[in-house]
Formats: sequence, structure tokens, C-alpha cells
Amino acid sequence: GDLPAVWPSCCVVPSASNYFVIREGSLIGGNTYTVVLRAAAYAGGPKGEATLSFVANQPPSSGSCKSSPTKGMALTTSFNLHCQHWVDDKDDKPLSYKWSRLVNVDW
Repeated sequence: GDLPAVWPSCCVVPSASNYFVIREGSLIGGNTYTVVLRAAAYAGGPKGEATLSFVANQPPSSGSCKSSPTKGMALTTSFNLHCQHWVDDKDDKPLSYKWSRLVNVDW
């Protein structure tokens, strides 16, 4: 059977997934974090461990995005998104924008 997993409150492991997701707002930009994965093939079986340390990126700041129109019908209305004046680390260039729609997300 599966062994129980212990996840801090910052993380979500979607069912039937090989990934874990770190909740938005759980990390502080500039801080160093370490993820440790420990696994065993079965209780009492061979064990393994992997460690990954990383520095959380500082988010871009000082900008804004506007939608035109601000209301509409899904799959009917065309929306135009305009973003400007964002500032980011020189190493994080080029700054790109992405938008999406989430449905039935249970965080």
C-alpha cells in the first residue's frame, strides 16, 4: 500500500499527480527554501532521499494591468489585457505576461 505523506500547509498534492504545488503567497521573495523528498519502495525496503534548495524569486512590482471590457460573456466576449510599468530584476528579463482562467480550484 501507499505510505502516508506529510506536507506542510504551503503545499498541495493533487490526487493522481506526480507533482506538488506550492500555494501562492506561501514563499517570501529572497528567502532560501529546501525541499526534501524521502521515499521507500515498501515498509522496511530500500530508501532514497533527494534534496533541492532554491531562492524564491522576488515578484515584479510597481505595475498594473487593465482589462477592456471589464465585463463580458465567457467564450463570447473578446477581452484586451494591457499591462504597463512593471519593474523586475534585470536577471529575470524578459518579463512576460500570462493569464488564465481557473475553474473548480480547491485551495
